[in-house]
Amino acid sequence: MKSLLLAALMLAAAPSFALEFDASIASGMTLARAAAESGEDMALATLYSRLFTLQDKRRETELRSDEAEFAIDDIVLAWNKFDDRMTKPLLKVIAIDPNHRDYPNNTESEKLKILASVRVQIRVQKLAALEFKRVARDTEEVKALIAEHLARRKP
Repeated sequence: MKSLLLAALMLAAAPSFALEFDASIASGMTLARAAAESGEDMALATLYSRLFTLQDKRRETELRSDEAEFAIDDIVLAWNKFDDRMTKPLLKVIAIDPNHRDYPNNTESEKLKILASVRVQIRVQKLAALEFKRVARDTEEVKALIAEHLARRKP
């Protein structure tokens, strides 16, 4: 339950981070092009290249998480042939907690297979959230290196 709350909070914070990240990329691209054209500051161009790579990784991570969420939507449809009152959040809770009152018993093998596929998608989302945090940390480190490099650079 705590991990679901944590994932929900991380997903809520992602759009604000994305806006800041995109704004810094736009301003950085201008500096990187100028540095690459002049050929005098390859270190800065390399740092911005790393920043662009991190932006791509962030987008890939968001896509993986979104794909897992859409897969869970499809899985809920498969579950609805057994119980049409099932919602996605409830199915996630049931899949995670084998002691839940609605968890199927051992004889309901098809329901157990459905829950196993939900757990796989939840795991994909958790890994994507961890990757997103790592990319955010790396982005901040690269931004700090860029700021340090620009501070040392002659005007």
